[in-house]
Amino acid sequence: AASSGGAPASSAASDAGAPPATGGAITPDGKVILNLAGEEDLRRLPGIGPSKAKAIIDLRGKLKKFRRVEDLLRVKGIGRKKLARLRPLLLIDPP
Repeated sequence: AASSGGAPASSAASDAGAPPATGGAITPDGKVILNLAGEEDLRRLPGIGPSKAKAIIDLRGKLKKFRRVEDLLRVKGIGRKKLARLRPLLLIDPP
């Protein structure tokens, strides 16, 4: 089984100049606020890596804001099972 070991790691710190992304997007009990969360906040969630975090942020931009947690079903790779796991960890807006 040959592996493509020559692929460069795409997790380079290209956004190193960005401020820390946890500016009020995490509640004291650890929930992620979807309409405020940055990529780092979203990546704390189970099953959300850099590409899904970016897709969530892109979708939020298109929608202007999330209105329901179910809006995440529009992100490729987030289905009903994953949404069911994420739902208890999410809020749409600050409490």
